Amino acid sequence: MEITGAPMTEAWLRSSTWDRSELDGCDLTGADFYDARIDGSRLLRCRLDGAQLSTASFNRVALHGSTFTGALGADALRHTIIGPDQVVDLAIPLFAALHIKVADEDQVNDLAHADL
Repeated sequence: MEITGAPMTEAWLRSSTWDRSELDGCDLTGADFYDARIDGSRLLRCRLDGAQLSTASFNRVALHGSTFTGALGADALRHTIIGPDQVVDLAIPLFAALHIKVADEDQVNDLAHADL
């Protein structure tokens, strides 16, 4: 499967299986990838903002140029390949998925006793 520049906002991709597929420049804002299986594929320059990625399986998937603002379940993106320019943008949804909090040292005592 090869798709270029398609508007696929809020696409229902739950439990789908992709092998050697390529999406380039597609708008997948709010797409639901819950429990999808994606292998050996490329999602290049795609907008995955607000996408539901929980329990999806990505294996050997290139995500160069794609965005992930507000993506849910970003910990499903293990075994993917991103570009160096995506590290900071992907860190935010990944930290959220892993329940990692960023705080100044003087806030640590308050956070250590808080319900994280």
